[in-house]
Amino acid sequence: MPFGKPRLSLLFVASTVLGLAAAGWVHTLTRVQGTGAPATEVALYVMPFFFLWAAFYPPISWMAKRCPIRRGRVPASVLAHAGLALPLSFTHSALRFGLQPQLRASFHVSPAWDNAVGRLVGFAAFEAPIHLFVYSAILGVTFIVDYSRRLRARETASAQLATQLAQAELQALRMQLNPHFLFNALNGVATLVRERKHDRAVRMLAGISDLLRYVLDESGKQEVQLRREVEFIAQYLEIERIRFPDRLRVRIDVDPESTEALVPNLILQPVVENAIRHGVARHGRATKLTITAQRNIGMLEVKVEDDGPGFGGSLKEPPSIGVGIENTRARLAQTYGEDQSLTFESLTPQGAAVTITIPFRTVALSHLEV
Repeated sequence: MPFGKPRLSLLFVASTVLGLAAAGWVHTLTRVQGTGAPATEVALYVMPFFFLWAAFYPPISWMAKRCPIRRGRVPASVLAHAGLALPLSFTHSALRFGLQPQLRASFHVSPAWDNAVGRLVGFAAFEAPIHLFVYSAILGVTFIVDYSRRLRARETASAQLATQLAQAELQALRMQLNPHFLFNALNGVATLVRERKHDRAVRMLAGISDLLRYVLDESGKQEVQLRREVEFIAQYLEIERIRFPDRLRVRIDVDPESTEALVPNLILQPVVENAIRHGVARHGRATKLTITAQRNIGMLEVKVEDDGPGFGGSLKEPPSIGVGIENTRARLAQTYGEDQSLTFESLTPQGAAVTITIPFRTVALSHLEV
């Protein structure tokens, strides 16, 4: 366990605070007893006790790491710590005894031991109980700090693992969407070729190429700016207009202050595809598809609506939801938790609307969490 400047500084500050508090208590006690000494002398008498124990912290910390007190090893660990605590206790007493003349003069033992060695041994024995208490307190604090550090490390590792799993799940969901979209687009090209509409088929293939280039360029991003997502959808709808030249009208209305908002990558494509499949492809008349986006009290609302046949009656949700919509719902929940919604609405006199509501952000979640 490294002992850098921050930790040494913390030891010094803690020793100083404890020493001053103890000196103040001793000074007050002696004044009450009528034998009060100057505060400076009391501080010089008491402070070395705490500074020496601060100096002993590195070997105690090393022993705490080497011999943790765990179930099944208590006797052996206690003996190991006693083997360090007793020498440190005697060393502490010897240093104070040698460095503080007033202490040597004030401590007396029996006449037979009234010499330097006798006084030192007596002083060390006198202080041993409080030294063992201090050693145990330092050991306990060390165990608590080490446990907290390991707990934080485990929590950090768990959070990182959860993030990695979430990213992997989102990537898996996107991988389900892209082949589905590609299949539908290529099927549209095949239909145009069979109908000998070669010019439209070529334009559609060129549009598919542009879309695939976008998907590859943005594949590593969890979120993109709304304007990029709208650009992608506009290209996608150009392809669909080639399939339905007389039956699909498109209007995109995005509030300018919402264009920089972040949205999940490729989140609109399955919703728009669903609207075309159920609102345009199932009946022969022209259908209008409208995409709007606006900021509303800290949230971003993106709506896709059409004036097709709708969901039927007063249903608030399609009777059957495809893989694309289910994956969209799962991605929103994975990214934003409960702070999102995907709602369906039947319009009057006909039509349907799907609204995505997510937090309005222009900074990625990973930067906000730092």
